[in-house]
Amino acid sequence: MKQFRFWLAVVALSAFAACDNGPDDGGGLPVPKAHQDALQTTVSSIRVVWSEVAGAAAYEYVFDDGDAVRTEATEALFTGLTPGDHRFRIRAVAAEGSGRTNSKWSADLTVATADARADAFTVTVDPQRITFYDAYVSIVPADNSMYYYVSYVDKDVLDYMGSDQAYVDEVIASIRALAELSGKTFGDMFIALRQSGEGTYWLRNLGADKEYYAYAFGFDIDGNITASMVKSYFRTAPDPGVPDSDMTFAIDITGKTGTAATIAVQPSVNDEWYFFAAVHVNRVPATDDAGVLAYYVELFNDYLADESFDEFARANLSKGPDSYTYHALEPGNDYRVYAFGVAHHGDRIVATTKLKSVDFTSAEEEPQPGDALVNVSIVECSATHIKAVFTPQTGVSYFCDVVRYDSYKEMSDEQIIAKFLADNEWGLGYILQSGVYESRNYNDYPADTEYLAFAFAVDDAYQPISPLYKEVARTLAQ
Repeated sequence: MKQFRFWLAVVALSAFAACDNGPDDGGGLPVPKAHQDALQTTVSSIRVVWSEVAGAAAYEYVFDDGDAVRTEATEALFTGLTPGDHRFRIRAVAAEGSGRTNSKWSADLTVATADARADAFTVTVDPQRITFYDAYVSIVPADNSMYYYVSYVDKDVLDYMGSDQAYVDEVIASIRALAELSGKTFGDMFIALRQSGEGTYWLRNLGADKEYYAYAFGFDIDGNITASMVKSYFRTAPDPGVPDSDMTFAIDITGKTGTAATIAVQPSVNDEWYFFAAVHVNRVPATDDAGVLAYYVELFNDYLADESFDEFARANLSKGPDSYTYHALEPGNDYRVYAFGVAHHGDRIVATTKLKSVDFTSAEEEPQPGDALVNVSIVECSATHIKAVFTPQTGVSYFCDVVRYDSYKEMSDEQIIAKFLADNEWGLGYILQSGVYESRNYNDYPADTEYLAFAFAVDDAYQPISPLYKEVARTLAQ
């Protein structure tokens, strides 16, 4: 037994001597001294640095079971690593003709990725806010200075990937690919996608009655993973189905001229949203009712990317009896009026009724607007919007505007004209009108407020050739 112990001691001593970092007796270079940079270590990357060896032209290193890599640097960064231990060895390479030889290979240096703590985040899906199309997840990081990525994934997809780390690697690869396609860097995408601190996030566009994971993982501007994925399972509710309505519509067309007609709609119920519009028969969006409904529904849903359904409905839909006067129609042409119910189903707009349609024909000729060179009409007024239509006689050019009346009440018509020309002195050529013009505000007006719609005709030098034509309208009270 003693002899066996002695033999082991000799073997160990021999191995230690073989790893000596001193110079080789035969003129070999010293072995570089390498160590891991702990400050530059993440859960998926390792940085190794080594001492510079006098007389070395370069260095060769091997990481894990890879091929030898030659470099003139004294450091190397390894990224995209699996968590855990890795091996590194290095040698110095002598310059040709120096009379020296390469150093021996160093002993294997064990290096390791950072500990990806499983408690880096608390990920909680609110069970009271899970619907068939969305959910809300709260993220609480252990370190509020950490940047993280938050999203969701189908349970089937994560199961297919085989591991959380494999899926995270795929997410990072997808971000890199998207950055390249967009002509950006990963850093640009990182700045756009990163989150920090506590937050609650809206998970959208989910499928009904499906299993998901909400998740978060830490990452940095170089795409290194700084904290492993933490996830929370949830299942969306079943789809309750698109709401159907028994609402019907009575449509009446009045005040027909060559260029205008008033469409009045009377729904059978007064508490449901609906949409109506008049379209030239040559410009109807589809050949059948299903196609028309699909066209408008998709058009409406485009708006939801930038505004809520309530905002869209207030600006574009109707409840109860409503009417609208269409201008700029073509004399003697056929038009079709559409009406159908509309509701918000999940995160999309849907039709709730069948399509109602009525055809009409505009008058053959459009009479001139009386003695006025420009006719001013208020055709729509709500708590937040006013729409004015300006109709000139043939060949007449004019200026028009809709303004807060309180700033103009004490002014004469001549002063209003002079103020308009002075305020727009450098852009008169761009705002000159010569045909029917419809003015509608894009930003909400305050409720219960008076507005002045006015117009006046001008000559080629932009000088007034008519009195001020005007109408005053008050937005409705909320």
